[in-house]
Amino acid sequence: METETDLKTTLKAEPPDSPQIQSKVSVRNLSKIFEGPDGKPLTVIDDVSLELRPGRFIGLIGPSGCGKSTLLNIIANLETLSSGEIRIDGMVLKEHPDLRRRLAYVFQTPRLLNWRKVKDNIMFALKANGNIPKEEWDARVKKYLAMVGLEDFANSFPLQLSGGMQQRVGIARALAIEPDILLMDEPFSMLDEMTAKNLREDLTDIWLKEEAESGKRRTIIFVTHDIGEAVFLCDDIFMMTRRPGKLFNYEEVTVPRPRGYFDPKVLQIQSDLTRLFYEKALG
Repeated sequence: METETDLKTTLKAEPPDSPQIQSKVSVRNLSKIFEGPDGKPLTVIDDVSLELRPGRFIGLIGPSGCGKSTLLNIIANLETLSSGEIRIDGMVLKEHPDLRRRLAYVFQTPRLLNWRKVKDNIMFALKANGNIPKEEWDARVKKYLAMVGLEDFANSFPLQLSGGMQQRVGIARALAIEPDILLMDEPFSMLDEMTAKNLREDLTDIWLKEEAESGKRRTIIFVTHDIGEAVFLCDDIFMMTRRPGKLFNYEEVTVPRPRGYFDPKVLQIQSDLTRLFYEKALG
């Protein structure tokens, strides 16, 4: 495990075109300040810098309220930053708002339109993207519903589905626009643990299957407060302190895939990170 001093070097921002690091997303000295309930400034994220490599499954872990979801929203251009800079493929997000079309978002809850059929929810996202030819919509709906195991539910309404099935629709909707970067904000936190485990396994399978078909891996940025979930899913894990959120640790998970929940290596990393989390983030 790296020391806090070592991590300051590890997490230091470098230009995206640097030969030392190639970043899909570069976060540079980012801070976010809201107005608190008393009218005073409330710093949620404090001077965070990190480089997110392409084709990696990246986890952001931190206590509730530490700013990890806010950071995800800033990357998605759904929230403004107070200071600092976000770059995607070397381009400054603020200067290139169309970069948002390269991203898709899976929320904590499915956020489906309950009055529209499943297939129409996905088509709504395809239409909203603005860059996807209409003649491709039917094929994409079929492809990604099949990928999440819901090809027989295209004509169902969301409220006719279980919570896990609704979240599968949300994942299919995000994948259907074929984003460069998939943002996921605690997408399994509202589900029972057995359903969540199944969806984690399915998400990994989908991610690797897409690589086999296209020759490259999609970049996933995954917010969670569940350390076991992060170790099971992620290649790179960034850990944040309680508010104001700062980075205090980076861990690369090199356990080969497919991973097992009870793999001794997975359990050891989970144990080490849990101990560190309680000491540094909650202590």
